[in-house]
Amino acid sequence: MKPLIAIGLAVAIGFSFFCITEDWNVVALMFTATLVAWYSHETYRLNINMQEANHISGKVRNEMIMANKISLAPGIVMEHGIVDHGVEKQKGFFLKNVGKGSAINIRIEEEAEDPVFNFELRGINTLGSGERAQVWIRKLGNNLDDREWNEIELRPLTVVISFDRIKEHKQLTTRLRISPPPVIEILETNWSL
Repeated sequence: MKPLIAIGLAVAIGFSFFCITEDWNVVALMFTATLVAWYSHETYRLNINMQEANHISGKVRNEMIMANKISLAPGIVMEHGIVDHGVEKQKGFFLKNVGKGSAINIRIEEEAEDPVFNFELRGINTLGSGERAQVWIRKLGNNLDDREWNEIELRPLTVVISFDRIKEHKQLTTRLRISPPPVIEILETNWSL
């Protein structure tokens, strides 16, 4: 309610009581009581609006904190490429950290009841932002030959890459499928904080 309307209402109520009682003290009392009631109502509305504003600002603060954590989180994906060993070139895979934070304790495992393939990073345990590392795919301890690459054509590999973020040591994962020619399809990421 606007202040002028409240004052007008207070004057009208005061004069109506004056007509009934013909006592100026009652007019002053009713005028004051109306203004106090209006002021109390406005203060109550202000308190409700302030509580709502605090609630919204708390949500915004939490979203900003989460956005900051996400922007600093690592994210590991697998890429296909040609590995140049100097003498010969081979098909190969690389892990790449596409996030802004560093990943530690990186592990790669085939997701199968009886895993046949194993993955080696050969001493690489961390990847900083934008860094890339070669992954060796081996079967029963040996490098893959063309016949074994053909096995992947018959039975695509489902692989889980597990890694931790440096801050808070929370385990994150990327689940993907490797199929020919090779195609790498990300099935699921668990990079939540």
